Amino acid sequence: MDTFLHVWTDAERYHPTRSAALDWMVALLYQRAGHPPPPPCDEPLPELPPPDPLWPAIRAHLPDDEDDSRSLRWPLIIASLVGVLVGIVICLSLLLELRSAS
Repeated sequence: MDTFLHVWTDAERYHPTRSAALDWMVALLYQRAGHPPPPPCDEPLPELPPPDPLWPAIRAHLPDDEDDSRSLRWPLIIASLVGVLVGIVICLSLLLELRSAS
């Protein structure tokens, strides 16, 4: 959780020209754990198989250009807001639980 918060708060420091996002996050994880990061690897990541037979149908409906992505803007904003609200409710319920336990 600590690493996630660190990634979230330091996201503006990430530069895609220096490293891939996953490499940057893994380096932060090692740094937070107090270990030296693993040496860089030039091998490409293996191609993963589709998660299920529906993937080609899902991929066919994904936008290919910026004009299509505009239609996804509001659903993504709404989904993000719902996610934040659910997170707030969970945190508040946990805080109330901790407060009543003490």
